[in-house]
Parts: sequence; structure tokens; C-alpha cells
Amino acid sequence: MMITEENYSKPVGGWLLIYVVTLLISAALYGMGTINGFSQFIRDFQERNGILFIIDIGTIIKLLLSVLILYLFMTKQSYTYKIIIGFELFCILIRALSLGGVIIRYHVIPNSFYVSILIGLFSMAWILYFMKSKRVRATFVN
Repeated sequence: MMITEENYSKPVGGWLLIYVVTLLISAALYGMGTINGFSQFIRDFQERNGILFIIDIGTIIKLLLSVLILYLFMTKQSYTYKIIIGFELFCILIRALSLGGVIIRYHVIPNSFYVSILIGLFSMAWILYFMKSKRVRATFVN
């Protein structure tokens, strides 16, 4: 069987490289949030504060998924882009729960509302990119 250049995946570059840098920064922030918010996490669990506890768990899951995605980027697994799409959808869900919790609990729109909407739009753009990009398909070959 002859191996052609088409059988090799492209290196991570272009917008994929921007995503990796963004993911590294996000993973660092999730890690700091998890470490700094551990006492709050315990308090939310003890007080049975459902929404806040779910958000705390969501942050831990986002940290673990970020590390997994970075590993999958290095190994160029063919299913990496599917996990990224799921990750971005999960981030949108947790952000929506967070905003909803503040709005329902305090009956105010938080200062971070518009920033959260903007971040959600960025997540949607990444989802579309990973679904439609030829570069993604060329990088993550089966």
C-alpha cells in the first residue's frame, strides 16, 4: 500500500492555534477558580445550594475537559473536534445556569450579563468553525 501525503494530518496552525492558546488560558483560569473557590464549593454543598453547586461542579468539569482537549490536540485524535463541540456547548450551558441563578435569586441582571452573551457568541463561533472547517478535517484525520 502506497502512503501519500494526503494520509498525514496537518500541523496545528491558523485558527486552531488561536483556539489552543485560548484553551490554555481558560484552563489556567478554571484551575485558579477551582483552587480559590474550594471553600465556597464546600459551603455550597453543605448549604445544599443547588444552582451554585452545579456551577462549581461545572467549573471542575471544564477544567478536566480543558486538560483532556489539550492532550487530544497533541495526539491529534480524530474525535477531538467532537469533544471540543461538546465542551463549548457545556460552557454555554454552565454560563446560562450561572446567569439564570443570579437573575432568579436576586431579581437583577448581573454586570457580567453582556460579557456572558459575548462569550456565548464566541463559543457558538468556535462550534461552527469546528463543524465546518476544512482545516479541522485536515488536522484531525481518521
